[in-house]
Amino acid sequence: MTTTFQADDDIYPGTTIVFIEAWWGSAYATGSGVLVGRNDIVTASHVIYSQSLGGTPDYIRVYPSYNPSSFDNLYYDDLTYQFFPDFDPDGDGRLFPGDFRRGTLAESELDLALISLRDPLGDQFGWMGIDWGFTGGNVGVLGHPGVYGVRLMYDGGSVSRSSVDGVYYIGRDLEVNPGNSGGPIYYDYGDGPYAVGVVSTGAAATALGAHRYWLEEAMTFNDRLLTARADETIGTTSNDWFTLDRGIRRVDLGPGYDTLFVDLARSAVDAFRGTTGFELQSRITGERVALVSVEEVELRDGKFLAGPRSGNMDEAYLLYSAAFGRTPDEGGLLHWTNALDRGASLQAVANAFLGAPEYVARYGAFWNQTEASFVTEFYRNILDRAPDLGGLAFWASQLATGFLTHADVLAGIALSPENRASVAGDIGAAYWVV
Repeated sequence: MTTTFQADDDIYPGTTIVFIEAWWGSAYATGSGVLVGRNDIVTASHVIYSQSLGGTPDYIRVYPSYNPSSFDNLYYDDLTYQFFPDFDPDGDGRLFPGDFRRGTLAESELDLALISLRDPLGDQFGWMGIDWGFTGGNVGVLGHPGVYGVRLMYDGGSVSRSSVDGVYYIGRDLEVNPGNSGGPIYYDYGDGPYAVGVVSTGAAATALGAHRYWLEEAMTFNDRLLTARADETIGTTSNDWFTLDRGIRRVDLGPGYDTLFVDLARSAVDAFRGTTGFELQSRITGERVALVSVEEVELRDGKFLAGPRSGNMDEAYLLYSAAFGRTPDEGGLLHWTNALDRGASLQAVANAFLGAPEYVARYGAFWNQTEASFVTEFYRNILDRAPDLGGLAFWASQLATGFLTHADVLAGIALSPENRASVAGDIGAAYWVV
């Protein structure tokens, strides 16, 4: 340790440091973070994620210019975040050797999170620049360590960049304590402060330069949050999972494979293909929300697959639901869609359904049925009606003469305009699966 003292949280660069609370019910964790843009905060993953407490927190609060002696500290909780959940795969909170070399710090390399705000805190409190290529040298550390009553503390010392992992080794002359986690390792050689890493442990700091590509992309994407409407939800560049809140009219979750949870049952929701993509409307309140870049919509009793559509998914869905008399499960629908995409014929897929144990359990073995009973069962179970005389005569005669196979009949009735119309609500805008 060289010099440890209380920093002024009202004077730059102390104003760039935030105190972070993450809450899981009545349990909580605290740490530090640093503003590196107008609405961008970097911190450590383990500050906002705990496997032992259940994963992601119920909510996060960010306090700029935090003063532990004050009872009215301003905080922000209108935020999103992205992080590496696998920074601690065994959940023990300890580092493990990485890259097959003794003494390396693979977990600290991933101990990084980005918090994105709807408010431009940086305009008021300032932010640090980032030096992506810093190789080591004299640095400072700012944060809210518990040993000092979570007051904003500064210490100066040195770090060196690992040649193996994306971390800086913290020198013995730099004091780091619990609560410093997520705070910046930075330098200021006269041209402004530049963050180079965030504190992961007492021995290592995660190097920001090891994550330059996704951080730059995510921070640029974050600018959209500053112009988002109050009734709009904006995602991140990662694989997001959001809950739809009341009053939201538009959801744009951006790049990645993104999921939106809607706390309603399928019977309470109508799905549409709108001008900008997939749309949902509540049958209870009449509220309607437009969805952009949302790949899955989870409801209480199933989910919509709303991502890019395969040209064969309609056919796979119709065959599947007709053969088994139920909503397809996601794995089965994707399996048979992929089979059609790879060149399997509709008749081959239909034939596979006819031989499946689930089909036999529902209808019985088709080879034990007369042509008329086979067709009648399909009308009743697929079209939900008795066959008309003309339809029954046509399909039964085609089977009897051998002009059509049983698989042909299944495909013909399943893909008929009448059946397409009956399941249009489940495949027209997105695919409803369980």
